[in-house]
Amino acid sequence: MKCRPILLLCLLSPILLGAKAATPPPAQTEPAAATTEAPPVLKAPPIREETRRSKVLEEQLKRVDKETEILWLGEGDSQFLGLFLADHSGATFANALILHDNLQHPDWPGVVHELRTALAAHGWNTLSIAMPDYRLLPQLPADTAATVDPAAAPSPAASAPQNTAPADPTAIPVEEKSVEYLPEQVPDEVDRRARAGSELLRQKSPKPMVVIAIGLSAGFAAKKAQTMLIKDIAGLVIIDPVQPRDADFNTDLDAMDLRIPILDIAPEFFPRTDPVVRLHSAGRARQNQFEQRIVRGARPDFSTQENAVIKAVRGWGERWLRKKKR
Repeated sequence: MKCRPILLLCLLSPILLGAKAATPPPAQTEPAAATTEAPPVLKAPPIREETRRSKVLEEQLKRVDKETEILWLGEGDSQFLGLFLADHSGATFANALILHDNLQHPDWPGVVHELRTALAAHGWNTLSIAMPDYRLLPQLPADTAATVDPAAAPSPAASAPQNTAPADPTAIPVEEKSVEYLPEQVPDEVDRRARAGSELLRQKSPKPMVVIAIGLSAGFAAKKAQTMLIKDIAGLVIIDPVQPRDADFNTDLDAMDLRIPILDIAPEFFPRTDPVVRLHSAGRARQNQFEQRIVRGARPDFSTQENAVIKAVRGWGERWLRKKKR
């Protein structure tokens, strides 16, 4: 009986040895080929939101508007869009440089579009140019740090900045600060563009030039027009001007220092600055070339009242430009 385990082991040994021998040797691994890293993907350089709007507008107008001449003024990163429309009335007497309101574009529906197209049918060459976006930096209350209880402070994860839009729609998101104009840069940029636009108009036609500025652009134009040569500007039209929050000048007063014809157009309801103040300022400054028109029934966007604005500009132009040139 004691020989049975030995006998069983002898019988199984060849089977076990055969199974071991049948196991294939491990495959020899070839040396790994040298890996080549793919070249980094080149990202398009960031562009201003204003430029992005202008490029979209350019593509739209190329499809639907064959009369407007689409221009890019300036050089490199400083380029901006201009829309030139020659007078087709046969009796050209003036050039109009149109500056749209903040965060809009040179063919903004409503007053801007109507001005640049309707005036071109009644004796005006029009050039509407893109204005830089005016965006305020988000600000925290000065006493925030002093009023926070350290024991109740949230954890670093909870206090991490969230990817949400700022409360102020004109605030500059952090990632856009490198491409958007800072608030203090905007007035000089408006001035640079207005000069470039006026130079282009002079090259196209020697007629007197009028600046027509809307909203925030009207506020900047009232100030910057003082430093431009008066002989280069035959008149200024300001439409519901806006006073910049951090400006070091007073729109209501500065426009009255200009000894050129001025037309002040304001809506009847909710004007963004007080037209009565400007009227009184003109009287005190003895600005006898100042006219004011309150558009009855209009709100700041002049929706459905665009024709009244056009009539006011045309009538003013007839009195101060066409008739005086005869």
